[in-house]
Amino acid sequence: MKKIIPFEKDLLFKTSVNEITAISLEHNLDLSNEDTISGNFIITGEYKITEASIQKESFSFELPFDIALGTRLNTKECVIDIDDFNYKLKDSNTLYVKIDLYIEGEEEPIPEREVDITSVRYAANRADDVVKFSDDALQMLVKVPRPFLKLVLKGCVSWAKENNCTLITAKEMKIINDKRSKEKQKK
Repeated sequence: MKKIIPFEKDLLFKTSVNEITAISLEHNLDLSNEDTISGNFIITGEYKITEASIQKESFSFELPFDIALGTRLNTKECVIDIDDFNYKLKDSNTLYVKIDLYIEGEEEPIPEREVDITSVRYAANRADDVVKFSDDALQMLVKVPRPFLKLVLKGCVSWAKENNCTLITAKEMKIINDKRSKEKQKK
Protein backbone atom coordinates (compact mmCIF):
# COMPACT_ATOMS: atom_id res chain seq x y z
CA MET A 1 0.00 0.00 0.00
CA LYS A 2 1.19 3.47 -0.88
CA LYS A 3 -0.87 6.38 0.33
CA ILE A 4 -0.57 10.14 0.75
CA ILE A 5 -2.78 11.60 3.45
CA PRO A 6 -3.28 15.39 3.43
CA PHE A 7 -3.42 17.30 6.69
CA GLU A 8 -4.62 20.94 6.56
CA LYS A 9 -4.91 23.43 9.37
CA ASP A 10 -5.27 27.16 10.01
CA LEU A 11 -2.93 28.34 12.78
CA LEU A 12 -3.75 31.55 14.64
CA PHE A 13 -0.99 33.87 15.86
CA LYS A 14 -1.38 35.99 18.99
CA THR A 15 -0.12 39.08 17.16
CA SER A 16 -0.28 40.31 13.62
CA VAL A 17 2.21 38.79 11.14
CA ASN A 18 3.73 40.64 8.22
CA GLU A 19 6.22 38.03 7.01
CA ILE A 20 7.33 34.52 7.93
CA THR A 21 11.14 34.66 7.97
CA ALA A 22 11.85 31.06 8.97
CA ILE A 23 9.75 27.93 9.29
CA SER A 24 10.43 24.27 9.96
CA LEU A 25 8.37 21.13 10.35
CA GLU A 26 9.24 18.24 12.62
CA HIS A 27 7.17 15.25 13.52
CA ASN A 28 6.92 12.37 15.89
CA LEU A 29 4.89 9.50 14.51
CA ASP A 30 3.77 6.32 16.17
CA LEU A 31 2.42 3.21 14.48
CA SER A 32 2.25 1.02 17.57
CA ASN A 33 -1.33 0.15 16.65
CA GLU A 34 -1.21 -1.50 13.19
CA ASP A 35 -4.20 0.41 11.80
CA THR A 36 -3.71 3.89 13.31
CA ILE A 37 -0.96 6.46 13.00
CA SER A 38 -0.71 8.87 15.91
CA GLY A 39 1.65 11.71 16.61
CA ASN A 40 2.33 15.41 16.40
CA PHE A 41 3.44 17.79 13.73
CA ILE A 42 5.61 20.50 15.29
CA ILE A 43 5.83 23.71 13.30
CA THR A 44 8.33 26.29 14.52
CA GLY A 45 9.79 29.46 13.09
CA GLU A 46 10.14 33.21 13.22
CA TYR A 47 8.17 36.13 11.83
CA LYS A 48 8.18 39.90 11.57
CA ILE A 49 5.27 41.86 12.97
CA THR A 50 5.72 44.75 10.51
CA GLU A 51 7.59 45.15 7.23
CA ALA A 52 10.02 47.65 8.77
CA SER A 53 10.57 45.55 11.88
CA ILE A 54 14.09 44.28 12.57
CA GLN A 55 13.02 42.28 15.58
CA LYS A 56 11.71 38.78 14.93
CA GLU A 57 9.21 36.88 17.04
CA SER A 58 9.34 33.10 17.50
CA PHE A 59 6.38 30.79 17.09
CA SER A 60 5.68 27.16 17.75
CA PHE A 61 2.58 25.09 17.05
CA GLU A 62 2.05 21.46 18.00
CA LEU A 63 -0.62 19.71 15.97
CA PRO A 64 -1.68 16.32 17.35
CA PHE A 65 -3.29 13.82 15.00
CA ASP A 66 -4.69 10.30 14.79
CA ILE A 67 -5.16 8.78 11.35
CA ALA A 68 -7.23 5.61 11.01
CA LEU A 69 -5.84 3.72 8.03
CA GLY A 70 -8.75 1.32 7.54
CA THR A 71 -6.21 -1.45 7.05
CA ARG A 72 -3.46 -3.01 9.15
CA LEU A 73 0.17 -2.49 8.20
CA ASN A 74 3.24 -4.57 8.93
CA THR A 75 4.92 -2.13 11.33
CA LYS A 76 8.41 -3.57 10.81
CA GLU A 77 8.44 -2.73 7.09
CA CYS A 78 6.35 0.46 7.15
CA VAL A 79 7.66 3.83 5.89
CA ILE A 80 5.99 6.98 7.19
CA ASP A 81 7.37 10.38 6.26
CA ILE A 82 6.47 13.90 5.19
CA ASP A 83 5.92 13.98 1.43
CA ASP A 84 5.21 17.70 1.09
CA PHE A 85 4.82 20.78 3.29
CA ASN A 86 3.24 24.04 2.10
CA TYR A 87 2.21 27.14 3.98
CA LYS A 88 0.88 30.63 3.32
CA LEU A 89 -0.39 33.60 5.29
CA LYS A 90 -4.15 33.79 4.81
CA ASP A 91 -4.40 37.10 6.61
CA SER A 92 -2.43 39.11 9.17
CA ASN A 93 -2.77 36.53 11.94
CA THR A 94 -3.59 33.19 10.25
CA LEU A 95 -1.08 30.75 8.81
CA TYR A 96 -2.50 28.00 6.60
CA VAL A 97 -0.43 24.80 6.52
CA LYS A 98 -0.83 21.72 4.32
CA ILE A 99 1.19 18.64 5.18
CA ASP A 100 1.13 15.52 3.01
CA LEU A 101 1.99 12.41 4.98
CA TYR A 102 3.44 9.56 2.91
CA ILE A 103 2.72 6.01 4.04
CA GLU A 104 4.08 2.89 2.42
CA GLY A 105 3.79 -0.59 3.83
CA GLU A 106 2.65 -4.11 3.40
CA GLU A 107 -1.00 -4.59 4.28
CA GLU A 108 -1.97 -7.33 6.69
CA PRO A 109 -5.48 -8.70 6.46
CA ILE A 110 -7.70 -7.75 9.37
CA PRO A 111 -9.05 -10.95 10.86
CA GLU A 112 -12.81 -11.11 10.95
CA ARG A 113 -14.09 -11.43 14.46
CA GLU A 114 -17.49 -12.53 15.50
CA VAL A 115 -19.15 -10.35 18.06
CA ASP A 116 -19.90 -12.35 21.17
CA ILE A 117 -23.43 -12.69 22.45
CA THR A 118 -22.71 -10.40 25.41
CA SER A 119 -22.05 -7.37 23.22
CA VAL A 120 -25.06 -8.23 21.01
CA ARG A 121 -27.23 -8.44 24.15
CA TYR A 122 -25.92 -5.06 25.32
CA ALA A 123 -26.80 -3.46 21.98
CA ALA A 124 -30.19 -5.21 21.89
CA ASN A 125 -31.08 -3.98 25.39
CA ARG A 126 -30.35 -0.43 24.28
CA ALA A 127 -32.35 -0.77 21.04
CA ASP A 128 -35.76 -0.50 22.71
CA ASP A 129 -37.31 -0.32 26.19
CA VAL A 130 -40.23 -2.63 25.40
CA VAL A 131 -39.05 -5.13 22.77
CA LYS A 132 -36.61 -7.72 24.11
CA PHE A 133 -34.59 -10.52 22.49
CA SER A 134 -34.12 -14.11 23.65
CA ASP A 135 -30.62 -15.63 23.71
CA ASP A 136 -31.39 -17.86 20.72
CA ALA A 137 -32.42 -14.76 18.74
CA LEU A 138 -29.28 -12.91 19.81
CA GLN A 139 -27.15 -15.88 18.79
CA MET A 140 -28.48 -15.44 15.24
CA LEU A 141 -27.04 -11.90 15.23
CA VAL A 142 -23.43 -12.59 16.32
CA LYS A 143 -22.21 -12.73 12.70
CA VAL A 144 -23.73 -9.36 11.80
CA PRO A 145 -20.84 -6.91 11.20
CA ARG A 146 -20.60 -4.55 14.17
CA PRO A 147 -21.21 -1.34 12.15
CA PHE A 148 -24.57 -2.76 10.98
CA LEU A 149 -25.75 -4.31 14.25
CA LYS A 150 -27.67 -1.24 15.45
CA LEU A 151 -29.44 -0.94 12.08
CA VAL A 152 -30.38 -4.64 12.11
CA LEU A 153 -31.68 -4.40 15.67
CA LYS A 154 -33.71 -1.33 14.73
CA GLY A 155 -35.30 -3.27 11.86
CA CYS A 156 -36.15 -6.17 14.18
CA VAL A 157 -37.70 -3.80 16.73
CA SER A 158 -39.76 -2.11 13.99
CA TRP A 159 -41.06 -5.50 12.82
CA ALA A 160 -41.87 -6.47 16.42
CA LYS A 161 -43.85 -3.28 17.03
CA GLU A 162 -45.78 -3.71 13.76
CA ASN A 163 -46.67 -7.25 14.85
CA ASN A 164 -47.40 -6.51 18.54
CA CYS A 165 -44.48 -8.62 19.68
CA THR A 166 -42.52 -7.81 22.86
CA LEU A 167 -40.13 -10.80 22.82
CA ILE A 168 -38.19 -11.73 19.70
CA THR A 169 -37.12 -15.39 19.71
CA ALA A 170 -35.43 -17.50 17.03
CA LYS A 171 -38.90 -18.12 15.54
CA GLU A 172 -39.51 -14.39 15.02
CA MET A 173 -35.95 -13.92 13.73
CA LYS A 174 -36.64 -16.57 11.07
CA ILE A 175 -39.80 -14.70 10.03
CA ILE A 176 -37.88 -11.40 9.89
CA ASN A 177 -35.05 -13.01 7.87
CA ASP A 178 -37.53 -14.59 5.44
CA LYS A 179 -39.28 -11.24 4.97
CA ARG A 180 -35.91 -9.56 4.33
CA SER A 181 -34.92 -12.26 1.81
CA LYS A 182 -38.18 -11.77 -0.10
CA GLU A 183 -37.60 -7.99 -0.19
CA LYS A 184 -34.08 -8.54 -1.58
CA GLN A 185 -35.40 -10.85 -4.32
CA LYS A 186 -37.88 -8.19 -5.46
CA LYS A 187 -35.03 -5.73 -6.07
